[in-house]
Amino acid sequence: MDRNIIQKKQYINRTDLTEFIVPYGIEEIEGYAFAQCGSLLRIAIPDTAERIAANAFFECDSLDKVYVYHSEGGVNIYSINDEKTEVLATLTAIAFRELSEASLFDVRAFGNEEWIKIWDNAFMAYLLSPDDAGFMPFLAGGEEDYEEEQASRDSFAVKTRTKKAACLIDRLLAEEFFSLDDKLKMRYLNKLKSLCETGSKEALSALASRKDNLEKTVELFASNHLLIDATISELISALPSEAVELKSLLMRTQEGNIFESLKL
Repeated sequence: MDRNIIQKKQYINRTDLTEFIVPYGIEEIEGYAFAQCGSLLRIAIPDTAERIAANAFFECDSLDKVYVYHSEGGVNIYSINDEKTEVLATLTAIAFRELSEASLFDVRAFGNEEWIKIWDNAFMAYLLSPDDAGFMPFLAGGEEDYEEEQASRDSFAVKTRTKKAACLIDRLLAEEFFSLDDKLKMRYLNKLKSLCETGSKEALSALASRKDNLEKTVELFASNHLLIDATISELISALPSEAVELKSLLMRTQEGNIFESLKL
């Protein structure tokens, strides 16, 4: 096996992988190399990787961070402690998981102005895509069960909208380091608002499931009038049990004074 290539399907369906460091010197990651690694959370890729297939991380639904590292004198250097790098790692993971634009997989371009512009264009296309795009009906005995198919399709669409909401939150929180023009920001906020208003309130589900930046996320929702009294109550019940302080904050907060509460 060529040591400079991670070959097609080399790590496919490795559900035991949670973190992976691509060896320094690897130049190419071929198609479906890490496909269906459903437990993969973080991956570090060397700056030697000149070619990464856009489907290399197909159905890696848990992928949360993608880092790039370099080597000096044989020592691998990881810059993963500053906030901007963490934010970029999140946006890159979204590109790897959800977006299929090949130019987003150029390691040398990660985070530059043109890359962010391409990211936003691809992300908007993703947001506007049908929520059931990619759904594959289950065939029982070679025949479709249409009633079951519709229920499964609806469930798939809800999961897709929840993913879209989570990605929207991450992009809006990334504005501090990767700016948005007013028009695009408003489009993102309107989409997030629509996800707050759907029957299943996917945006609130995405907020409640977050493990990082909870307070920043609540502040984002409040400052853009996405939280009202009724949804605050729903959110409190949906938050994880360990979010005691945030639950307490929300219980004593109305939309008009949430910022004062956040600053306490």
